[in-house]
Amino acid sequence: MNRKLLHLLPVISVLFITQTPQPAQAVNARCTLKDTKSHEILFNDDCNFEQFGGNGSFTVTLSELNDGLDIPLGFTIEIIGSGVGNLLQMRYDHEPFNLGKVQRSAADKACWVGSKYTICAYAR
Repeated sequence: MNRKLLHLLPVISVLFITQTPQPAQAVNARCTLKDTKSHEILFNDDCNFEQFGGNGSFTVTLSELNDGLDIPLGFTIEIIGSGVGNLLQMRYDHEPFNLGKVQRSAADKACWVGSKYTICAYAR
């Protein structure tokens, strides 16, 4: 290899690493899970929020404190259009269950409303 180019290898390596997409990191958030029909609050506590896909899709993992409750471990909302997503529920058996479409709430943009659940994720 040309000796003149050898001194550029560290710079090229740094440029490659910084331009390579890095996986999203989960951040602490506050999540609220409500029954859409009864408006009963099922969960209102810390959660982990992680975006993916570059289009606003995200996963929220509810705290481990809900272990004895009959609520999901977490949710994924896959954005499929403007203000529309597909809601997947993750339970303790780690099998995703498709709950169908959700709409972004006009009243609270942190919330997504589906036929069974309304899920909100607020940054800390």
